[in-house]
Amino acid sequence: MKNQQENHIEKVCSECGGVQQYNIIQLGKTKIEVIIKRCKCLEDKAKVLEDKRRIEEEKRMKRENEDHVQHLKKKCMIDIKFKNSTFLNWNKSKNSKKVMDICKNYFKNFNANYQENIGMFLTGGVGIGKTYAVSSLANELMDNGVGVICTSINSLLRRFKDAYSNGVSESIVLNDILSAKLLILDDLGTEQNTEWFNTIFYEIIDTRYRTNKPLIITSNLSIEQIENRYHERINSRIFEMCIPIDCGHGDIREIESEKKLKKLALELQEQN
Repeated sequence: MKNQQENHIEKVCSECGGVQQYNIIQLGKTKIEVIIKRCKCLEDKAKVLEDKRRIEEEKRMKRENEDHVQHLKKKCMIDIKFKNSTFLNWNKSKNSKKVMDICKNYFKNFNANYQENIGMFLTGGVGIGKTYAVSSLANELMDNGVGVICTSINSLLRRFKDAYSNGVSESIVLNDILSAKLLILDDLGTEQNTEWFNTIFYEIIDTRYRTNKPLIITSNLSIEQIENRYHERINSRIFEMCIPIDCGHGDIREIESEKKLKKLALELQEQN
Protein backbone atom coordinates (compact mmCIF):
# COMPACT_ATOMS: atom_id res chain seq x y z
CA MET A 1 0.00 0.00 0.00
CA LYS A 2 1.39 3.40 -0.96
CA ASN A 3 2.45 5.94 1.70
CA GLN A 4 2.50 3.21 4.35
CA GLN A 5 5.36 3.07 6.85
CA GLU A 6 5.59 0.63 9.74
CA ASN A 7 7.40 1.25 13.07
CA HIS A 8 7.41 -0.39 16.50
CA ILE A 9 7.00 1.37 19.86
CA GLU A 10 6.75 0.25 23.46
CA LYS A 11 4.73 1.71 26.32
CA VAL A 12 4.84 1.02 30.03
CA CYS A 13 1.44 0.37 31.59
CA SER A 14 0.61 2.80 34.41
CA GLU A 15 -1.47 0.12 36.20
CA CYS A 16 0.73 -2.99 36.24
CA GLY A 17 4.09 -1.60 35.01
CA GLY A 18 4.16 -4.15 32.18
CA VAL A 19 5.40 -3.44 28.68
CA GLN A 20 2.97 -3.04 25.79
CA GLN A 21 4.24 -3.28 22.22
CA TYR A 22 2.61 -1.59 19.24
CA ASN A 23 3.02 -1.42 15.49
CA ILE A 24 2.66 2.10 14.17
CA ILE A 25 1.11 2.10 10.74
CA GLN A 26 1.03 5.43 8.91
CA LEU A 27 -1.56 5.90 6.22
CA GLY A 28 -0.92 9.26 4.65
CA LYS A 29 -1.06 11.77 7.51
CA THR A 30 -2.80 9.35 9.88
CA LYS A 31 -0.96 7.13 12.35
CA ILE A 32 -2.63 3.98 13.64
CA GLU A 33 -1.37 2.11 16.70
CA VAL A 34 -1.98 -1.66 16.54
CA ILE A 35 -1.17 -3.53 19.74
CA ILE A 36 0.89 -6.69 19.20
CA LYS A 37 1.77 -7.51 22.81
CA ARG A 38 -0.40 -6.73 25.84
CA CYS A 39 0.70 -6.13 29.40
CA LYS A 40 -0.71 -8.35 32.16
CA CYS A 41 -3.68 -6.14 33.07
CA LEU A 42 -4.70 -5.75 29.41
CA GLU A 43 -4.42 -9.52 28.99
CA ASP A 44 -6.66 -9.97 32.04
CA LYS A 45 -9.22 -7.48 30.69
CA ALA A 46 -9.18 -9.17 27.28
CA LYS A 47 -9.71 -12.55 28.95
CA VAL A 48 -12.67 -11.20 30.96
CA LEU A 49 -14.24 -9.82 27.76
CA GLU A 50 -13.61 -13.08 25.92
CA ASP A 51 -15.12 -15.12 28.79
CA LYS A 52 -18.15 -12.82 28.80
CA ARG A 53 -18.60 -13.22 25.04
CA ARG A 54 -18.21 -17.01 25.36
CA ILE A 55 -20.80 -17.22 28.17
CA GLU A 56 -23.26 -15.08 26.20
CA GLU A 57 -22.75 -17.26 23.13
CA GLU A 58 -23.30 -20.43 25.18
CA LYS A 59 -26.51 -18.94 26.62
CA ARG A 60 -27.69 -17.99 23.13
CA MET A 61 -26.98 -21.46 21.79
CA LYS A 62 -28.72 -23.07 24.79
CA ARG A 63 -31.81 -20.88 24.23
CA GLU A 64 -31.84 -21.77 20.54
CA ASN A 65 -31.44 -25.48 21.34
CA GLU A 66 -34.27 -25.36 23.91
CA ASP A 67 -36.51 -23.55 21.41
CA HIS A 68 -35.61 -26.15 18.77
CA VAL A 69 -36.39 -29.04 21.14
CA GLN A 70 -39.75 -27.47 22.08
CA HIS A 71 -40.54 -27.03 18.39
CA LEU A 72 -39.72 -30.70 17.75
CA LYS A 73 -41.91 -31.82 20.66
CA LYS A 74 -44.86 -29.76 19.41
CA LYS A 75 -44.67 -31.51 16.04
CA CYS A 76 -44.04 -34.97 17.50
CA MET A 77 -47.73 -35.96 18.05
CA ILE A 78 -46.70 -37.95 21.15
CA ASP A 79 -49.49 -38.86 23.58
CA ILE A 80 -49.59 -36.46 26.54
CA LYS A 81 -49.35 -39.45 28.91
CA PHE A 82 -45.89 -40.26 27.56
CA LYS A 83 -44.50 -36.77 26.86
CA ASN A 84 -42.15 -37.01 29.88
CA SER A 85 -41.19 -40.68 29.47
CA THR A 86 -37.44 -41.29 29.50
CA PHE A 87 -35.06 -44.19 29.96
CA LEU A 88 -34.16 -42.77 33.40
CA ASN A 89 -37.70 -42.70 34.86
CA TRP A 90 -38.57 -46.21 33.65
CA ASN A 91 -39.99 -48.31 36.53
CA LYS A 92 -37.45 -51.16 35.96
CA SER A 93 -40.15 -53.78 35.42
CA LYS A 94 -38.72 -57.16 34.40
CA ASN A 95 -41.50 -57.58 31.85
CA SER A 96 -40.43 -54.45 29.96
CA LYS A 97 -36.65 -54.85 30.31
CA LYS A 98 -36.17 -56.45 26.89
CA VAL A 99 -38.02 -53.76 24.93
CA MET A 100 -36.36 -50.98 26.95
CA ASP A 101 -32.90 -52.44 26.27
CA ILE A 102 -33.73 -52.66 22.57
CA CYS A 103 -34.79 -49.00 22.45
CA LYS A 104 -31.80 -47.86 24.52
CA ASN A 105 -29.47 -49.63 22.11
CA TYR A 106 -31.25 -48.09 19.11
CA PHE A 107 -30.83 -44.64 20.68
CA LYS A 108 -27.15 -45.27 21.42
CA ASN A 109 -26.52 -46.23 17.79
CA PHE A 110 -29.01 -43.85 16.21
CA ASN A 111 -26.59 -42.12 13.84
CA ALA A 112 -25.56 -45.43 12.28
CA ASN A 113 -29.17 -46.67 12.25
CA TYR A 114 -30.25 -43.49 10.51
CA GLN A 115 -27.47 -43.60 7.92
CA GLU A 116 -28.23 -47.23 7.10
CA ASN A 117 -32.04 -46.76 7.28
CA ILE A 118 -32.44 -49.44 9.96
CA GLY A 119 -35.92 -49.63 11.49
CA MET A 120 -37.63 -52.06 13.86
CA PHE A 121 -40.92 -53.92 14.03
CA LEU A 122 -41.51 -54.54 17.75
CA THR A 123 -44.11 -57.19 18.45
CA GLY A 124 -45.16 -58.78 21.75
CA GLY A 125 -47.91 -59.21 24.28
CA VAL A 126 -50.23 -56.48 25.49
CA GLY A 127 -48.81 -54.36 28.31
CA ILE A 128 -45.10 -55.21 28.10
CA GLY A 129 -44.12 -51.53 27.81
CA LYS A 130 -43.69 -51.11 24.05
CA THR A 131 -45.42 -47.71 24.01
CA TYR A 132 -43.44 -46.46 27.00
CA ALA A 133 -40.16 -47.67 25.48
CA VAL A 134 -40.65 -46.07 22.06
CA SER A 135 -41.94 -42.86 23.68
CA SER A 136 -38.78 -42.76 25.81
CA LEU A 137 -36.71 -43.27 22.67
CA ALA A 138 -38.54 -40.41 20.94
CA ASN A 139 -38.09 -38.04 23.89
CA GLU A 140 -34.40 -38.86 24.29
CA LEU A 141 -33.79 -38.23 20.57
CA MET A 142 -35.71 -34.93 20.61
CA ASP A 143 -33.76 -33.77 23.67
CA ASN A 144 -30.69 -34.31 21.47
CA GLY A 145 -32.16 -32.22 18.65
CA VAL A 146 -33.43 -35.07 16.45
CA GLY A 147 -36.85 -34.66 14.84
CA VAL A 148 -39.23 -37.56 15.59
CA ILE A 149 -42.89 -38.26 14.87
CA CYS A 150 -44.14 -40.70 17.53
CA THR A 151 -47.84 -41.49 17.48
CA SER A 152 -50.33 -44.31 17.61
CA ILE A 153 -51.63 -45.47 14.24
CA ASN A 154 -55.15 -44.31 15.18
CA SER A 155 -53.98 -40.85 16.24
CA LEU A 156 -52.18 -40.45 12.94
CA LEU A 157 -55.26 -41.50 11.00
CA ARG A 158 -57.31 -38.94 12.95
CA ARG A 159 -54.73 -36.33 11.91
CA PHE A 160 -55.41 -37.16 8.26
CA LYS A 161 -59.18 -37.13 8.77
CA ASP A 162 -58.99 -33.75 10.57
CA ALA A 163 -56.97 -32.40 7.66
CA TYR A 164 -59.64 -33.55 5.21
CA SER A 165 -62.39 -32.02 7.37
CA ASN A 166 -60.59 -28.68 7.42
CA GLY A 167 -59.93 -28.69 3.70
CA VAL A 168 -56.20 -29.25 4.17
CA SER A 169 -54.26 -31.44 1.75
CA GLU A 170 -52.91 -34.74 3.08
CA SER A 171 -49.52 -33.59 1.76
CA ILE A 172 -49.24 -31.25 4.78
CA VAL A 173 -49.35 -34.23 7.14
CA LEU A 174 -47.10 -36.26 4.86
CA ASN A 175 -44.55 -33.41 4.85
CA ASP A 176 -44.30 -33.66 8.66
CA ILE A 177 -43.75 -37.40 8.30
CA LEU A 178 -41.16 -36.79 5.59
CA SER A 179 -39.23 -34.13 7.52
CA ALA A 180 -38.83 -36.20 10.72
CA LYS A 181 -35.64 -38.22 10.92
CA LEU A 182 -37.52 -41.06 12.63
CA LEU A 183 -41.17 -42.12 12.38
CA ILE A 184 -42.59 -44.28 15.19
CA LEU A 185 -46.04 -45.83 14.65
CA ASP A 186 -47.48 -47.43 17.78
CA ASP A 187 -50.20 -50.10 18.06
CA LEU A 188 -50.44 -51.17 14.43
CA GLY A 189 -53.34 -53.60 14.07
CA THR A 190 -55.78 -51.69 16.31
CA GLU A 191 -57.14 -49.63 13.41
CA GLN A 192 -60.08 -50.48 11.14
CA ASN A 193 -58.55 -52.27 8.18
CA THR A 194 -60.37 -50.42 5.39
CA GLU A 195 -59.40 -49.74 1.81
CA TRP A 196 -58.83 -46.08 2.74
CA PHE A 197 -56.50 -47.11 5.56
CA ASN A 198 -54.47 -49.40 3.32
CA THR A 199 -54.08 -46.62 0.75
CA ILE A 200 -52.94 -43.99 3.25
CA PHE A 201 -50.79 -46.44 5.24
CA TYR A 202 -48.93 -47.52 2.14
CA GLU A 203 -48.41 -43.86 1.23
CA ILE A 204 -46.91 -43.22 4.68
CA ILE A 205 -44.44 -46.10 4.69
CA ASP A 206 -43.61 -45.64 1.02
CA THR A 207 -42.77 -41.98 1.74
CA ARG A 208 -40.27 -43.13 4.36
CA TYR A 209 -38.93 -45.83 2.03
CA ARG A 210 -38.35 -43.48 -0.90
CA THR A 211 -36.58 -40.89 1.28
CA ASN A 212 -34.42 -43.56 2.94
CA LYS A 213 -35.51 -42.65 6.47
CA PRO A 214 -36.08 -45.21 9.25
CA LEU A 215 -39.40 -46.41 10.59
CA ILE A 216 -40.27 -48.12 13.89
CA ILE A 217 -43.59 -49.94 14.32
CA THR A 218 -45.04 -51.58 17.43
CA SER A 219 -47.88 -54.08 17.42
CA ASN A 220 -49.56 -56.64 19.65
CA LEU A 221 -49.97 -58.83 16.58
CA SER A 222 -47.49 -61.52 15.59
CA ILE A 223 -45.52 -61.31 12.35
CA GLU A 224 -47.77 -64.02 10.88
CA GLN A 225 -50.90 -62.05 11.84
CA ILE A 226 -49.46 -58.90 10.26
CA GLU A 227 -48.68 -60.75 7.04
CA ASN A 228 -52.25 -62.14 6.93
CA ARG A 229 -53.84 -58.76 7.75
CA TYR A 230 -52.18 -56.42 5.25
CA HIS A 231 -51.59 -56.32 1.52
CA GLU A 232 -48.42 -57.93 0.19
CA ARG A 233 -46.97 -54.63 -0.99
CA ILE A 234 -47.40 -53.16 2.53
CA ASN A 235 -45.76 -56.17 4.16
CA SER A 236 -42.94 -56.02 1.64
CA ARG A 237 -42.19 -52.38 2.49
CA ILE A 238 -42.45 -52.92 6.27
CA PHE A 239 -40.13 -55.89 6.49
CA GLU A 240 -37.63 -54.47 4.04
CA MET A 241 -37.29 -51.39 6.28
CA CYS A 242 -37.86 -52.91 9.73
CA ILE A 243 -36.11 -55.73 11.60
CA PRO A 244 -38.82 -57.88 13.27
CA ILE A 245 -38.17 -58.32 17.02
CA ASP A 246 -40.30 -60.32 19.45
CA CYS A 247 -40.29 -58.43 22.76
CA GLY A 248 -41.93 -61.18 24.80
CA HIS A 249 -45.08 -61.32 26.91
CA GLY A 250 -46.39 -60.37 30.35
CA ASP A 251 -48.78 -57.55 31.13
CA ILE A 252 -47.31 -54.60 33.05
CA ARG A 253 -50.78 -53.03 33.31
CA GLU A 254 -52.07 -56.07 35.23
CA ILE A 255 -49.11 -55.84 37.61
CA GLU A 256 -49.66 -52.09 38.16
CA SER A 257 -53.40 -52.66 38.75
CA GLU A 258 -52.57 -55.33 41.32
CA LYS A 259 -50.22 -52.91 43.12
CA LYS A 260 -52.94 -50.22 43.21
CA LEU A 261 -55.51 -52.73 44.48
CA LYS A 262 -53.18 -53.81 47.30
CA LYS A 263 -52.46 -50.17 48.17
CA LEU A 264 -56.18 -49.34 48.28
CA ALA A 265 -56.88 -52.40 50.47
CA LEU A 266 -54.09 -51.34 52.85
CA GLU A 267 -55.47 -47.78 53.09
CA LEU A 268 -58.95 -49.08 53.86
CA GLN A 269 -57.50 -51.40 56.49
CA GLU A 270 -55.68 -48.52 58.16
CA GLN A 271 -58.90 -46.45 58.26
CA ASN A 272 -60.66 -49.26 60.11
